[in-house]
Amino acid sequence: MPAADWGAAGEVAASRHGALTRTQAGLLGLGPHAIDTLRRRGHVAEPAPGVLTVVGAPVTWRQRLAVATMACNGSAAAGFRSAAAMHRMDGYGEPPPRGLVELLAADNRHYRGLDVVLHTGPLSPEDVVVVDGILCTTIARTLCDLGSVEPVHQVREAFEWAWRNGVSLTW
Repeated sequence: MPAADWGAAGEVAASRHGALTRTQAGLLGLGPHAIDTLRRRGHVAEPAPGVLTVVGAPVTWRQRLAVATMACNGSAAAGFRSAAAMHRMDGYGEPPPRGLVELLAADNRHYRGLDVVLHTGPLSPEDVVVVDGILCTTIARTLCDLGSVEPVHQVREAFEWAWRNGVSLTW
């Protein structure tokens, strides 16, 4: 395996909290055999099917969130309190309490085995943005979703944050 191939994959992983998909690795020249060799040598791990992490990269809440969204192949996004923390809304620190990882997905067929709180509901491409390399619901969608899981005063604080920051709440 040429070092340049691992270097390109390593750069992609570094820009995504130490994680990348097998598909991304393949596009960068790492075939299944090379990935299996890296796993056997302890250079990468596979915390979810199809998602690799660089061993030695810090295991952070953002890495867990990145792995969870990558494992869903683009059909889920960080949502609810996780998205609020990613957007840095007032009242939502990072990581959220108990390191909560929340996803929003249109269905739950791809998510078994992930250590996440999964919410299902309509999710269109217009509802999704990328924040720090992680798929997240938009601010408007996040604010609406928070209303179903948080007390009114907490949601009000998040809305006030959006208003003070001049965020458009149009959908």
